[in-house]
Amino acid sequence: CGSKIASFDSDMNGFTQNTSDTFDWTRRSGSTPSFGTGPSFGHGGSGSYIYIEASFPRRVNHSAVVTSPQYAVSQTTCSYTFWYHMYGGSTGTLKFYVIDISTGKKSVLWTRSGQQGNLWQSATVKLGAAFNGKIVQVAFEGIVGTSYDGDIAVDDAGFDSSSCCRVGPTCGFKKATFQSGLEGFIQDKSSGDQMDWVRRAGKTPSASTGPTFDHSMLNSSGYYMYLETSGFSSSGRRARLYSKPLSSTSKVCSLVFWYHMYGSTINALNIYTNSTAGLKQLWSRRGNQGNIWRMARVFINQSSEFNVVFEAVAGSSFTGDIAIDDVSFAQDCCGVCTCHVVLTKDGMGLGISYSHFFSFKIQTV
Repeated sequence: CGSKIASFDSDMNGFTQNTSDTFDWTRRSGSTPSFGTGPSFGHGGSGSYIYIEASFPRRVNHSAVVTSPQYAVSQTTCSYTFWYHMYGGSTGTLKFYVIDISTGKKSVLWTRSGQQGNLWQSATVKLGAAFNGKIVQVAFEGIVGTSYDGDIAVDDAGFDSSSCCRVGPTCGFKKATFQSGLEGFIQDKSSGDQMDWVRRAGKTPSASTGPTFDHSMLNSSGYYMYLETSGFSSSGRRARLYSKPLSSTSKVCSLVFWYHMYGSTINALNIYTNSTAGLKQLWSRRGNQGNIWRMARVFINQSSEFNVVFEAVAGSSFTGDIAIDDVSFAQDCCGVCTCHVVLTKDGMGLGISYSHFFSFKIQTV
């Protein structure tokens, strides 16, 4: 499982233009339009590349940023290699940085400024232990120098395939936002299940418990799944929600979801895998976690077909509502390398929050 080299020969290879910068990178083959700057061909003697055009209407310090797809970093030795071309008397600056998806923090790991000669040169950047186990993106920022002869180009960029895995949009199980129904989940009807999960938008009926809005849309029209604990005299009643069957994992994959556990009599939310070997508990959270949506990530290593099971356990009174939303799977959950990662705001809508981020690696027995 690994990333492909971005050659830019046919398209942007998954890189996207930043909308908050000054201008865009351009994909091109052959020479750039201006004399005395830029490459004459792609790295290797042919093909396309991406570059920043420093001619008018660009001005000094104008910047252009392109961002890669998301990658799961699985080793401390993860490294990223790219080729760059910085030729021209007014060449500005090229920056390479890594974005930690869990915090939004941008770390500049490499930078060059000024003319570097009329040739393609390589750079290899080691991410190190700081990003191990993280979901990241990389970005290139080109900054314009003082005049037109400052074109900067990048080509043949990619991660070491043995230590970084690209995270894409599908894995046979799309992100479950519950906007259109159960979206692949089913209610458990076995004897071990005494209640059902409820799909709802807006606030739950009881005061001082449950979410006010969903996590996907952060408003009262968005849906989530929850356990309603009103009207039950004893604690310990269970409601289980099963995912569709998932194939065995060739590598450790991860389940990502958001949960809301607010109320003075919250009991427990448990996560299991269900296979021919039976139920295996992977994750558990108990008690009042505050009136906020929180994210959890659970690592799964399963040698046979399995379901993921969400189990909510009722507390001793009506103030025990438990909710989940935005369920997705990442990195090899379906025997493939392309899966989905959730990136959304916290339940209060005050920016990105990844507090209470729990990871449990389960070894197959």
